[in-house]
Amino acid sequence: MARLNVDVIVTGGTHASFAAAKVTTTIPIVFVGVAGPLEAGLVTSLARPGGNITGLSFDVTPETVAKRLELFKEVAPKAARLGHLVNPNNPFFSLYIRSVEIGAQAFRVELQRVEVHTPEDFDGAFMEIGRLRSDALLVQPDVLIVSQRSRVVEFAAKNRLPAMYGAREFVEVLLLRADHVIQ
Repeated sequence: MARLNVDVIVTGGTHASFAAAKVTTTIPIVFVGVAGPLEAGLVTSLARPGGNITGLSFDVTPETVAKRLELFKEVAPKAARLGHLVNPNNPFFSLYIRSVEIGAQAFRVELQRVEVHTPEDFDGAFMEIGRLRSDALLVQPDVLIVSQRSRVVEFAAKNRLPAMYGAREFVEVLLLRADHVIQ
């Protein structure tokens, strides 16, 4: 895209935003769906991002994560062990995991972190979540994990695990799945 000299580059997620920033300092880059762009080093300030990059981010703070866990506990009050599907290669992973750990302590739930790095890791991750006897599933908002959303949703449904997903694309899979079941 940089070689095509486009007027603007729009990226989705942290990885794509960093990739675009590496190839151009002149074409405006607008990111969507980046968590913690300041903490990740993508921008120098939220008020004045600097350079050629700006966009829309979402908060991954202890407060927002705690609220998600509070809602989760309302839906699945008996869930004490949360299988936590994560990708540690995500640039905002450390910010995300700190926030989740603070929320888990506040709601007295045990996080059972299970990592994926590639699409090939998911079957092993699902076996590990089963071996750990997780009561529910918490899914990190991450491009890799979203790309495998059908597999993740199918696993949770098959194992009757209440799940909280980090992206709306999972809900779309659920709706398509429910529509198929109804027909």
